Amino acid sequence: MGGHRVWTWTYRLCGQLGVPAGMLIILLAWVLPAGHGMLEVAMLVPVCLWVFIALVASYMYARRLRKL
Repeated sequence: MGGHRVWTWTYRLCGQLGVPAGMLIILLAWVLPAGHGMLEVAMLVPVCLWVFIALVASYMYARRLRKL
């Protein structure tokens, strides 16, 4: 998508976002009741946000580097 620099920036961002996302998943697992699929859906939300933010950030980084 844009070389080594974009890859490094994206990995750093994902690492920084992964810790709070993991903590949120653990918190949701303790708080929400199991059953009816509510827990599974609630756990997917932080993961989907994490992936979406990583994709958008990677695209923006690559675009910024192309302009330089």
